[in-house]
Amino acid sequence: MNTAPTTSDLLVPSKVGAGPALTADAARAQLTQHLKQTTRLIRTFDLLILAIGWLVALMGLWLLGSIVDHWLYPLPKSLRWLIWLTVVSGSLWIVWKRLIPLLWRRISPVYAAQKIEQLLPEFNNGLISWLELQSLPDHGVPKGVMAALSYRAVRFLGGQEPSSTIDTGPLIKLVGTSLMLTVAIAVYAMLSPKSLLESGRRMIFPWMELAIPTRTQILQVAPGNTQLTQGSPLKIEVHVRGLRSQDPVLMRYSTLDGQFVNQQMRLEPVVEGLQYAGQLNPGSPGLEQDLQYWVQAGDSLSGPYVVKLVPLPTLAMQKVRVEYPGYTRLLSEELPAAVDIEALEGSKLHVTGSSNQPLDRARLVINPEVDSAGIITRASEYLEMDIDQLSLKGICTLSLQMKSFCLRGYNSTGQSNVHPVVRTLKVFSDIPPEVILLGPESRIVKVGPRSRLNLEIRASDPDFGLSKVAVELRLNQNLPISKTLLDVPASADEAVGNRVLALPVNLASLKVKPGDRIEIVAIAYDNRHDPITQQLSPNQQNSLPLTLEVVAAEQAKIPPELQRPNP
Repeated sequence: MNTAPTTSDLLVPSKVGAGPALTADAARAQLTQHLKQTTRLIRTFDLLILAIGWLVALMGLWLLGSIVDHWLYPLPKSLRWLIWLTVVSGSLWIVWKRLIPLLWRRISPVYAAQKIEQLLPEFNNGLISWLELQSLPDHGVPKGVMAALSYRAVRFLGGQEPSSTIDTGPLIKLVGTSLMLTVAIAVYAMLSPKSLLESGRRMIFPWMELAIPTRTQILQVAPGNTQLTQGSPLKIEVHVRGLRSQDPVLMRYSTLDGQFVNQQMRLEPVVEGLQYAGQLNPGSPGLEQDLQYWVQAGDSLSGPYVVKLVPLPTLAMQKVRVEYPGYTRLLSEELPAAVDIEALEGSKLHVTGSSNQPLDRARLVINPEVDSAGIITRASEYLEMDIDQLSLKGICTLSLQMKSFCLRGYNSTGQSNVHPVVRTLKVFSDIPPEVILLGPESRIVKVGPRSRLNLEIRASDPDFGLSKVAVELRLNQNLPISKTLLDVPASADEAVGNRVLALPVNLASLKVKPGDRIEIVAIAYDNRHDPITQQLSPNQQNSLPLTLEVVAAEQAKIPPELQRPNP
């Protein structure tokens, strides 16, 4: 006799009419796993609904606010602040009340069961009842009843995926709404002549002074805020979009001192409907003062832009100091800037000047040529000057080719001073020395083979002294014999300006014979130094040669002043 199985031992199918049988424990495990998966999906769907709902609200507010800003009433700052505060406070509320709890709190299986039974009402609270009884440690319910409830829940779920037992209708509606809003925004952006992005920026940044969206868009205004050198024209170039053919592009301007108000100039088209340009020339009302200007194109107004006028650079020579070459033993001399400069070749000219504004570059211009407009067209040399705020310093070494000089400076805009004051330079050279070898006017003396003479040499330098005196004796066509009579060391305390020197000549020592000729020349060297290297490079001066003709002793005729007694 077979024993009938109890209800708790019944095998329940996982799907009605097919599939292997499940025990009550297996059915209970399947239901528990299904509910766990369902809670995870509910959290995911709720996050998506929250995010897409927040995005839909923002898109709707953006579109609605833009329509109002474009066509009904330009959003004032107070309303822009209200929109911004609403968005920020609403977002914070969503994060605090919805997002954080959703992320950190556990979703109850009972809540998941409720969501399932809302979608499958035929459960008739069977899933919730099973879950509540299952959670009690000692529910006292017969195992057969629990097995029946499990069987009933499994039968209704029928092996379905957890995603099919959750109501996705709200998510689908929100996705559809977001797509429709996206299409609406795209269509509006293509058809509307006014910018959605500009209205969005006005709502996102209510504290900024942003222009009201217009049908015409001014894309670029050049030069915008700028600095001009006084006397320069103001060139305006404007790029626009959405301009009607009959609409003009105007530049409106006013001086900052209020002398000229709301002056206007029409800009001419470069590319019709896209690019316009104009020029405000010197002499026009207002361009001699700082001004601000606006550009108006159709219903769009851009500005104000500020134009600061910077005066042309003006350079003044403050003082000039002449540093003479060291060999002259002269002290430096400071001269008034207004006088012409006279100095020795090789002297260093230290020029100090000033400017009325900061400069990027300054130069000493040597031998400038200035045209009628006061512009330097050419010069022989440009020497860079040091700039210290408004002070200028420059140095040049004077040469004989320098006839004049001036200062030239350039500001940050590249403008330079006009009509520079040109100073005259008178550069003189070191005067050569003088030397005389005394003798008869004929410069010929007849001497015997053993005659003795005492020649006198007078050397002088009119400015900075002698450095050397020498003589050269040439017997017939032989090489000259040189002898130094005076050699002044460079370290001498004083310059040797004049000197009389004696040159004894003993013809016997030269072993001459009648018919020989001796030519004597005195040479004087001064103390001149090269202007560039500052090395000794003296001027040289030769005396008239004195010729000694050797004859027989009885024919010798020596002037008394040249005779030297025999010892």
